[in-house]
Amino acid sequence: MNLTALSAKRDAVSTRWPMYREMVDWLSELIEESIKAEERATQLELEIGDADLDKGVSLFTPEALPVDLGLVRELFGVLAAKVEERHDGPKQRLKEGLSRGEDSAAEIVRAFLRADSSALESVAEQFEANPEVLSLLLRLAVAPSLRVLSKAAAQEVDLSLWRFGHCPVCGSAPALAEISGEEGQRRLHCSLCDTAWSFPRLRCPFCENDEPGTVGYHYAEGEEGLRIDLCHKCGQRMRTLDLREIPGPVIPVLDELIISHLQMAVEDAEHKE
Repeated sequence: MNLTALSAKRDAVSTRWPMYREMVDWLSELIEESIKAEERATQLELEIGDADLDKGVSLFTPEALPVDLGLVRELFGVLAAKVEERHDGPKQRLKEGLSRGEDSAAEIVRAFLRADSSALESVAEQFEANPEVLSLLLRLAVAPSLRVLSKAAAQEVDLSLWRFGHCPVCGSAPALAEISGEEGQRRLHCSLCDTAWSFPRLRCPFCENDEPGTVGYHYAEGEEGLRIDLCHKCGQRMRTLDLREIPGPVIPVLDELIISHLQMAVEDAEHKE
């Protein structure tokens, strides 16, 4: 991901879905800061050893991911300031979140990495912040370190050997899938470290189910290129973008926004059944 790709994606999304233009512009401003910060992220020298990728063992667990805590704290402060400048209501004390000492900051970052929603809600309450906004800023603040990590890992091991539904680098679940190329190859995108990897189209990444007739998808008229893949065995859903119909590259924070209304429509229809 780079600034040129971000700008092109922002313009394309705003043109096709004008109702999201204001939100897309704001998110793009935050993502831009995250991209620029990648140049300052610590370059990691990984000691991976013998990776068991063929056995489904990821290189790291989410909580053990190495991050540049100094950069995370610095970038979080920049992002929090931008949010507080934009916010019209009572001031959120987001900037205080990672500024009260290294140990406290590290604890909050680790809670985010291990997806500890209870701990993050407690932090949000402490600083009078919206939990979703707090999680978004933490996600963007750790992203430069994790992108550097993902690139370093790809140089150390052959990630093309990976055939599993969770991320080969950090072990997290995928957040989005893309379909691209003449043959419609499928790639999953990690919900945490932005790593992408190939995965069969007719297999559920959550339970590995590939029985014919048990994996399908939902779509909506007028929303070509967006769909929700559904496994009828485990009930899990995967938000999917067909890059033959909509512009790439995949930029998770923006793409999760544009497909959210389709996901809500699918869930609402299921509740009515």
